[in-house]
Parts: sequence; C-alpha cells; structure tokens
Amino acid sequence: MTFEEKLKNKEYKQIWQEYCGFLDLSIEQYMEIQNRLLREQIDLWCASPLGRKITKGKKPETVEEFRRMVPLTTYDDYADVLLMKREEMLPEKPIIWIQTTWEGGKHPIKTAPYTKGMLQTYKTNVLACMILSTSSRKGEFDIEPGDTFLYALAPLPYTTGLIPLGLRDEIDVEFLPPVSEAVNMTFSERNKRGFKMGMKKGIDFFFGLGSVAYYVSQSVADMSEGGKGGSKLKKMLSMSPSMAVR
Repeated sequence: MTFEEKLKNKEYKQIWQEYCGFLDLSIEQYMEIQNRLLREQIDLWCASPLGRKITKGKKPETVEEFRRMVPLTTYDDYADVLLMKREEMLPEKPIIWIQTTWEGGKHPIKTAPYTKGMLQTYKTNVLACMILSTSSRKGEFDIEPGDTFLYALAPLPYTTGLIPLGLRDEIDVEFLPPVSEAVNMTFSERNKRGFKMGMKKGIDFFFGLGSVAYYVSQSVADMSEGGKGGSKLKKMLSMSPSMAVR
C-alpha cells in the first residue's frame, strides 16, 4: 500500500508509527537497533570482494572487532572500484549511481552506488521529514496528495534528485517547476520558474541546503520588494490569496 493510499484510508496513527515511531524509543532501544543493522551491513560488506580487500580476508564477528580490525578509510580507498562502477566488487547490485564533486581528489567527481534497500530507506526518510516538518504535535501532520514542492534541488545524478524519484511511487506531489522541465534548467532558472509558479499555486514544501535556502530567501525578497507602488501591487495581485497573506 502506498503512502497516498494510507492517507486516503485515514491511517494516521499507523503512518506516524511507521515513519516516526523511532521518536518513542529509549536511547538503549535505539542503539540496539542501530547495532543490529550495523552487524547486518558488516556481514554483507565483509562477504563482498571490496570488503575482503579492505579487511584483507578477515571476518570480524562483532562491531567492536570490526572497529579494531578495519582502518579508517577515505574515498581514495574505494575510488578504483566506484569510479569504474565495478558492480561485481560490491555487496549488492546497484539500482542507480549517484554523483558528487570530489574537491582535492584525483578526479573531478565521486560516484556512489544506491541499491534497492538504500533507495527504500531514502524514500522512508524523505517521507518522515515531510511528516515532521508539518507536525504540530505527536501523531498530527498535514500532507495531502497534490501538495506543491519547490524544486530547489540538484537533479540526478546528484543525491537530491532521488527525492522526486522516491516520492513518485508513494504520493502525487506537484513539483514547481515539473521535474521533466526542471532537469533541463540551470539552478537559477529552476528557482525563478518555481517561485513564479509558487506565487500562484502556493508552496507547501521546500528542501534545500543552507546556501540554497539563502538564495531562495533573496529571491523572495526581490519578488516582494522589487519595484515601487504599482509594480509591487501588480506582483501581489498575481499571487494566490494564501500566498499574498504569507
């Protein structure tokens, strides 16, 4: 059942428990889960060719043994495998490869694999963030199909490009501008087009890094303060009533 279907069935308590139930855990319960998940990942990783390369064929039995046995690593230790996208070296076959810059590295970019399980976790985390960002108290949140989402994101192959991909199968969210248009625009073009649409339709969600949020705030200031009298009134009249009040 998708997130949207659960909303339509008004399964609000179940939704909260599924995505935000971790907030009720004690630190002991939380760490017990984290250690169990870490042990699962260690077993998978150590069984892979890449893991055996780092551990020199040894297999730690506990988290503590892993910490003593395995040295701290950097991207340099994985670059020959990840940059070449050598899937046979990995614990699990990737669904998609993510890219980011590698400042000071030997290559201009870094690449990283995302498996089916990683994508599911990513999707769950995004939905949990949306729930918590609209919550007034425990168990109460405000998400509806058709909510608008300002596309101030870096598109694929960057990590934030996974947000539209993850939400697509769970709930009908309207990105401003539409994803099909946004991926072909520059960062500045996406923001200007998204805000122009948002002033008419409203903006329910926004996600961005601190530098992006600053740029967005400057755009808002320019739109609301740019021009005198009639120009400012014209801008106000072009907005939806709810956005004009905001």
